[in-house]
Amino acid sequence: MEEVKKRTILAAKNASWERHIDTLEDDPEEEANIFLEQFSPNSTTPPTNPEKLKEIEKGIQNVEAEPLNSYFNMQELSRSLSILSDKAMGLDKTHNRMLRNLNLENRKRLLQIINLMFKEGYIGESGAILNKIAYHNIWIEGLLYKLTKANVRGRTLNWPKNFLTGRSIRTKVNNCLSEERKIYKGIPQGSVLSPLLFNVMFSDIPYPENGCEISLFADDIAIYCTTKTKEVAKRPLQCQLNRMEEWDNKWKLVF
Repeated sequence: MEEVKKRTILAAKNASWERHIDTLEDDPEEEANIFLEQFSPNSTTPPTNPEKLKEIEKGIQNVEAEPLNSYFNMQELSRSLSILSDKAMGLDKTHNRMLRNLNLENRKRLLQIINLMFKEGYIGESGAILNKIAYHNIWIEGLLYKLTKANVRGRTLNWPKNFLTGRSIRTKVNNCLSEERKIYKGIPQGSVLSPLLFNVMFSDIPYPENGCEISLFADDIAIYCTTKTKEVAKRPLQCQLNRMEEWDNKWKLVF
């Protein structure tokens, strides 16, 4: 019965949204700004934690020898190129098939560019879709801090930092663009790096106690326990929910 209610409410919301969008057909600029608000609500900037920021900067400045910070070699590049899929071209208009067929001289040039980007922590401009529920809520500062605690440092830490910070979003309807809005939280969906970063953020989620179990798939979390009566189940489940809420507040997530 509850599922029927949820589907009915969702269908009503979608229908209401579609009717509202239909009324804006003569004003694509307003429509673009409405979509912007839908994908990236204009919320306040998450507060910073000076201690965490200090740890992040300390980790980036750490130049000690570390395998993760070593430059890429030709063998690694060739192996990566060999497994590229035949998908459509990206924003750079370069097809993967062309990259796979580069001769040795051009592969050397490509390797130089990749290592220079790695050295400088440069991330090229790209387009990405924001997942409003899961990826959109990730606290960037907290994620980078967790990477430092996982012993990620130097260039390998600076790269995801530049990947996640200094981003903005605009939406386009027909030929009209919305206003530009800075993004202070969330990770881009569609990048091969994003699922790994998402898992890092959720790596220390409170382990269930008192007979509870937890199942986690992306942003879908199920907490459950097996008891003879509902009344017996309430206490351990509420205890786990309280621990989850404390963890959620600490890392500025929203469930």
